[in-house]
Amino acid sequence: MPFELYSASQLDWLLSCPSLINPGHFGYASNYCPDWSTLKQSALASQLPKTIHSTRQGLLAEQLFLTALNALSNYQVFGHNIQVFDQNRRTLGEMDFIYQQPNGRFVHLELAVKFYLQTTNGQPVWLGPNATDTLCNKLKSLHQQQTQLSTHPSAIQHLATLGVGAVNPTSLVLGQLFYHLFQGRQDSSSLLNPQHRRGYWIHLNEYEKAATHPSIHSKRWRILEKADWITASTTRPCLGYAPWNTLLEQVNQKIASGDHTMLEANDSKLPGVLPLRIFIAPNIWPNIEH
Repeated sequence: MPFELYSASQLDWLLSCPSLINPGHFGYASNYCPDWSTLKQSALASQLPKTIHSTRQGLLAEQLFLTALNALSNYQVFGHNIQVFDQNRRTLGEMDFIYQQPNGRFVHLELAVKFYLQTTNGQPVWLGPNATDTLCNKLKSLHQQQTQLSTHPSAIQHLATLGVGAVNPTSLVLGQLFYHLFQGRQDSSSLLNPQHRRGYWIHLNEYEKAATHPSIHSKRWRILEKADWITASTTRPCLGYAPWNTLLEQVNQKIASGDHTMLEANDSKLPGVLPLRIFIAPNIWPNIEH
């Protein structure tokens, strides 16, 4: 597929994705985030990156987010990935985005793209495919460390040289949450945005059992490459779909090789609505040694 279509599909995923969490939690302020409703899609066509320098989802998302931000005519971008140093010139971290909104407000925004699976340990717990990565820890890191970089004296001094005044820090966490197929939703926390993107997950040894589930058996499926996790597949050709049971061998091979495995159904044609996605976890997940 042409690269322009591929990156446009990724951008569509990014701009239509709701936040995973509700405003007011862990410093998330939705009014500090860009207003994409004023974005002219025609202004993006010539600005989509011609080269993606990384296959890491976070870096891909940052490149595309920056492209869209620069296309907002009433926003001014002052910096991206600005390093912050202490008095001994040791790196403290990077500020993802510094921009000014139409109302004159300066914003420091930290962007994260994450995928978490729900488990229970007395209460719902959200773990990443790498089970050492948790939603709770990521939110704490964003709120207590990453968004605080712009309050460091050296950051304030550097931003002043760019013409940036007092900065309002916030974070934006995009992605998808996966609920166990046979357990259903168990998290009613006010932390989560009710509009967050959802999917299901199962262990590999539940694959054949899942074939009879009403959400599974009537659909055709394809295995997503990791770069496609942040792709709005409704804007891409529907190729490579097959019955659920015929993909088991490929799924086994991917998991045996250490790859995280996600399947997608061909069940949605609505703009901005993702098809159903199922995450397949190794049988020993989350008890995986690293």
